Amino acid sequence: MKNDRLQQLFEIFKTNEQDSFIVYAIAHEYQKMEDWQMAMEWYHTLYSLAPDYVGMYLQWSRVAVQLNQNEKAIELLEEGIRWAIEKKDLKTKGELETELNLMD
Repeated sequence: MKNDRLQQLFEIFKTNEQDSFIVYAIAHEYQKMEDWQMAMEWYHTLYSLAPDYVGMYLQWSRVAVQLNQNEKAIELLEEGIRWAIEKKDLKTKGELETELNLMD
């Protein structure tokens, strides 16, 4: 069952389906609910909308791990690192590298 926050996010989403932050928030809300499959689907939607949204890669990789998709998680972290370098986002790059090192 959807929680109140998720319902609010869907109301906002209906008014602007191209808002990458709202799509991220929906994916993350499903993740917090431990609905891994829905979280995976919404992170994929976000990726289709904004592959340079570097904030999604860490959380998306964690969802992949929960679904026993460790290779996918590694690929996501590596792609996130590439985007973080391109965007000069050193903080996110460091977080993704740390997570990747924990995967080994």
